[in-house]
Formats: sequence, C-alpha cells, structure tokens
Amino acid sequence: MFSFVGAITVSRTVILVLPKYFKSISAANEKIISHFAAIIKVFKKIGKTEEIPDSDNFSTSSSIPSSEIPIADKLIKDYLDNGLFNRNFDIIVEDGVGETDWEASINRLQPVISGKYPVYLNVFTASSISEERHLINEIHKWAVRYCVEKYGLILDYGLSIIEDAVKDIRELGTPEYLKTVLRLELNSAYIDRDIILLKRLISIVDKISCDEENFFEVFGTGYFHVVWEKVSGTVLNNNIEDFKSHMPKPLWYDNVGNSVEKESLRPDIISVKGDELYIIDAK
Repeated sequence: MFSFVGAITVSRTVILVLPKYFKSISAANEKIISHFAAIIKVFKKIGKTEEIPDSDNFSTSSSIPSSEIPIADKLIKDYLDNGLFNRNFDIIVEDGVGETDWEASINRLQPVISGKYPVYLNVFTASSISEERHLINEIHKWAVRYCVEKYGLILDYGLSIIEDAVKDIRELGTPEYLKTVLRLELNSAYIDRDIILLKRLISIVDKISCDEENFFEVFGTGYFHVVWEKVSGTVLNNNIEDFKSHMPKPLWYDNVGNSVEKESLRPDIISVKGDELYIIDAK
C-alpha cells in the first residue's frame, strides 16, 4: 500500500500527494494547492523527530542530500529579506565623498606645514560601491526565478518571477563552470549571509547539473498519522505528559509464572476542559 504524504518531483513535474483525511478532491486547483501549502508549513514546523523517522527527504542527487523544496524555501525567503547578492568593492580616491582614509593620505600625500602641524590640502577617502550586475548576481536571479516558478505556490509565497532573469541557467555557462565561480566567491566570502547563500546556490546548480530525465525527489513522510497526532495534540492542548505517571503498567506472565512489566498502551491525546477529561485517539 502506498503510504506517503508530500511532494514528488519527477524532472520538471511536481506531484502533490495529499493525506487520506483530505476529502475535497473535487475542489478547484487553487484550493487544493492552498491546502497543500498548509501541509508543507506543518512539515517545516514539526521538522524531523524520532517519531517521524523519514520526515527528511530522498533525492537521486547523492552529493546534495537535501531536497529542492527546503532549499527553494530558504532561497526565496532570503531574497525577500535581503534582496539579490551584490558584490561590494572598497575604493580609495582623492577628495572623494567617503570617509577620510588617513593612513593612505599620510603615506601618499605631501602635507603643508603650518607652524608645527601638517595640513593636508587634499585627502584620500574610502567608500564602498556595489557591482549589481555580475555573474553571481545573474545566477542568484535565475535561482530565485526557478524556485518561484517550480515551488512558489506550494510554499505559499505570493511573489512574481524576476523578469530579467534567464530562463535556462545554461545561458550563463555550464553548471560545472558556474559552480566553480560560486566556490571561488565562497572562498573569499566572510559575511554569514553571503556564505550561506552561496552554498545554497551551489546546491541548486548542482541539482540542475543532474540528468533531468532521471531526476527524482520526494519531500514528505510515510508517517503522516504521527504528524496528524501532533497537530491534533497542539490544537486540543494535549496534556498527556501530566498523566503518564498515573497510567498503570500491566504485568505480563509467562507459562512458568515469571512476570514482566511493560509500558501501558496510551492514548494519543488527553485534554482537560474545565472539569471534563477527554481521552482521544487521533485518526
């Protein structure tokens, strides 16, 4: 029996697998996608736990174990928070508008002595300029466009694609060449955001370099009943931990009379509402 809830990516196609609890199969596509986006949010909230052992993911891209979906989620969120990657250059010019660089001024300019003190008629200034259009910036724009087009709806990002981004990353170069450029930039990066972003760009480019016809990934779990139990427990204010010590442990006897104490079968949820006690099995 097929037991899985989540997204299956085959090449460029994303297949949404809904839980058995979902009854609105005849609903419009927009409504189904909205429901699935809520499921993805639940996966992100719960994360991997001992109770959900396979809630990670599986990918045919063995060098990058993470699925495209969480990478896409982080790339889109980073873009919304911080914008595109820009390379900044520090420049020193004479009589510029930036902050005075006294070390450069003293070493490179001849002052006029007034009394006992040197007076600098000119000074060097330091400022930072941003190179907004370079290869890494173009890779970043492509990556955001790719992630929004493929996963933006199920990740619930109301974001338009970047129109001036290339549609096919191979217009910028071969994936191997682009990964080399990204790694060189990573070697000189020192800002945390840039380091993390460059690593994610390398990951997404590496996935594109795989054989597209054989590209296969899943993001989800075969233990959605545990997810459902956790969600139900949160909604119903599960207090089962407060009652564990009151649950008797049954004794099991073998044929010769030896006894073994076992853990009690326990309900999924115990909820207290006023003077009422609810014992619930989440299904």
